[in-house]
Amino acid sequence: MTSKELDLLKDTLNQEQQAIKKCQTYAEHSNDQSIKSLFAQAAQRHETHYKKILTQLNV
Repeated sequence: MTSKELDLLKDTLNQEQQAIKKCQTYAEHSNDQSIKSLFAQAAQRHETHYKKILTQLNV
């Protein structure tokens, strides 16, 4: 893998981490249960993406 590809993957990992944090924060601060659930699910999906990328990097 080239250094540029690694840099792009690092950026993607950082973006996924930011998305996880934002979705978790939005879920925590939402008063509407359906919105809270949507953001919690979105946070979980971003965490899954993050873990898949890490797994591919460790293979």
